[in-house]
Amino acid sequence: MATAKKISKKKNLSGKARKALKTTAKKGDAKVTKSLEELSTQELVDLFNKHSDKKVKRFKDKATAVRRVTKLLKDKGIATPKKAAKATKSAKTKAPKEPRVTKTSKIRELFAGKKKSHTLQEIMDYCGHDRHNTQSMMAILKNPNRTKDLLVTEYDRATKTYTLVDDQ
Repeated sequence: MATAKKISKKKNLSGKARKALKTTAKKGDAKVTKSLEELSTQELVDLFNKHSDKKVKRFKDKATAVRRVTKLLKDKGIATPKKAAKATKSAKTKAPKEPRVTKTSKIRELFAGKKKSHTLQEIMDYCGHDRHNTQSMMAILKNPNRTKDLLVTEYDRATKTYTLVDDQ
């Protein structure tokens, strides 16, 4: 099996082809195709002929050239699809996820502050929900069958106020 260093020292390859070959050996199949598409068709023919037993004069089109050179490099062991799969997985996992903003998270955030008592109108204004949704969410937050982290409140109908109850 030829290594990228040995192959890249070949004098007949252009600078772009040599660079594409190094990229191929380092980064895997997904990046290979992208870097090979940057090469001209003639450079792809040269690259194919350097590594193949069967020589070609030209390819039908550039897409065919990229596909066949990629397959050849995989067969020779220069590019491995496993590395490409790992690279794409790690790129996906490295992206920081923004926290989900839900109806319940907005209400929890409001009651997490110093003020432990809020009117129905204050909660509606803060969360941007109508009366029905706000009352439903307050009921859900009290129910241990519907949520893991309870937010136990008492509702005063006269003042339309929700007051946080301390767990003791």
